Amino acid sequence: MASRSRLDRSEVSLCVKYFLFFFNFIILILSFTAVGVGIWILVIKEKKVTSFLDVLLDLSFWLVIFGGIFGIISFFGCFGPLRENITFLKIYHWCITGGILIELLFVIFVFLFYFQPDVLKDLKIYPENMFKDGIQLYPDADEDVNDFIELVQQDLIGCCGFSNDDEGYKQWGQNMYFNCSVSDSMKNLNKLACAVPESCCKYKDGEIKNLLCGAGVLNKSPSEVSNQIYTRGCLKGIGDIIAQNSLVFGIIIAVVLVVQMTTIYFAKNLIFQIKQQIRKWRYNHNR
Repeated sequence: MASRSRLDRSEVSLCVKYFLFFFNFIILILSFTAVGVGIWILVIKEKKVTSFLDVLLDLSFWLVIFGGIFGIISFFGCFGPLRENITFLKIYHWCITGGILIELLFVIFVFLFYFQPDVLKDLKIYPENMFKDGIQLYPDADEDVNDFIELVQQDLIGCCGFSNDDEGYKQWGQNMYFNCSVSDSMKNLNKLACAVPESCCKYKDGEIKNLLCGAGVLNKSPSEVSNQIYTRGCLKGIGDIIAQNSLVFGIIIAVVLVVQMTTIYFAKNLIFQIKQQIRKWRYNHNR
């Protein structure tokens, strides 16, 4: 009897098979690289997790988490077509389908948060509370948490605090170093009282950074300090960026969905072709 490698395989499209293989092979390599880099960073800095915030605001953790998820999915998407394994292909297209549902739920959540905030309040969902500990513990928090806060406020968004309003800078009043309600004796010792972190400050090109650039702003209105610091909260800043670039984000989301739906179609199509090929083998064998 002829070996299986010499059997007729005319029902299986090589284009579909190897498109899925190479597409997922590339993602698999990138995923393993992300996991490796993330683990290497965590080991080098001897990361210690003391709270959920240490994970939430540490990008190296997210490299490992997302790298691992994409790596597992792409493994099934890579070796399922290569070995013509129906089970692997089914797991692959179920995972991609689940990913699309999660993405749609996330988009709906973002829409509700920025355009229908009362719905989330009725459900007692307050995303800004996730960052509350970071505000209160700064700068005594984990170094990565501090770095994340400074990166987002100064470099990525241009904001101060993590609220979804134009007075986000006042959130820093919850921090024991920046709180305005400390006693007069403490104010003499703590020059940061009633101030905000330096990463909230606005700088002109070439201007030297000053740790006390945000001194005394917490007891002033946004209009009084808007030329001195960023006043909007970072969640408000993200909403402004989304609103200003809604077309770009819409195109990105559409492209991602099209790619994912294409891979689902190819995977299901390949499953059908493999089943057809198996039926053909059985028919020829029984003749």
